[in-house]
Amino acid sequence: MTTVIGIDIGGTKVAGLLCDHNYESLIEYVIPTPDAVKPAALMHTERHQAEAVGRTALLNDVIALCRRLQREAEQQHRSIDAIGVGSAGQIDPQTGIVLDANDNLLGWRGTPLGLTLEQTFGVPVAVENDVRAMALAECHLGAGKLYENALCLTIGTGIGGALVFQQRLWHGAHFAAGEFGYLSASATQTIEQLASGPALERQYQAAVHSQEPIPLATMAQRALLGDETARMIIQTGAQHLGRVLAPVMAFIDPQAVIIGGGLVEMDGLWWQPFIQTIKQFALRSVQSTPVLKAALGHRAGMIGAAILAVQKKDQR
Repeated sequence: MTTVIGIDIGGTKVAGLLCDHNYESLIEYVIPTPDAVKPAALMHTERHQAEAVGRTALLNDVIALCRRLQREAEQQHRSIDAIGVGSAGQIDPQTGIVLDANDNLLGWRGTPLGLTLEQTFGVPVAVENDVRAMALAECHLGAGKLYENALCLTIGTGIGGALVFQQRLWHGAHFAAGEFGYLSASATQTIEQLASGPALERQYQAAVHSQEPIPLATMAQRALLGDETARMIIQTGAQHLGRVLAPVMAFIDPQAVIIGGGLVEMDGLWWQPFIQTIKQFALRSVQSTPVLKAALGHRAGMIGAAILAVQKKDQR
């Protein structure tokens, strides 16, 4: 009876599930990312010290979450066969090392994540980029299960992408294929800097001259209640994303595009101008390509990590 752990490490949380070989969840936990790994830590200490503290804190949280799930398995008279991890950052899936990461996970660059977990738990460990884990889940069990080739994006704290060809992840020569968030949206800004959730929050905070950050959920509520500034910023961000995505769709020509992340949940407020922008692109092939909302929600990363774990176990 196969039992695996799937872990999803993002910019604001660490989530994990225990599941069987059919990816039926037995139990799930979500914990917030520790403050020590956030950029604010730089205000209080030297960067190299902050990075060391951040890495240690996050690794400890991941290990603690795995142990918690392991105890749940033991209570059900199960043993853990493998662990899968989807992590923010550029990941080498062959070694399980974090090759690169931004300050959303401070000090995460260079972390030997796979080796650390293998030595701690004594089971095979698969490590992958978190968006690729999401893409794997959506293309096996979610919105993309009817397609062999898809482009998957997440639009939330950051903007990430992944490519699936013949239902297999395509990593590229340097494990960076699909890094959509780094594409230029203007002469000075990437699309992540212009259209991610934090980017929209910063734009709104500046527009209303607020001394405090205003969460995206609050912006959305205000927009629906008639706040034209909030509505314009959200919809303009959606349009920016559509304008950058459409030529990428023309270049790659996927069977479908799958979009997940927090901004998608704003539905018509964000989704409608996003889709309309894509439909205005010159090529009919782009206009006719299905652009689908991810079906697995916040669980996609965990489920994708569990799929990686089962695949890793089967390879042994």
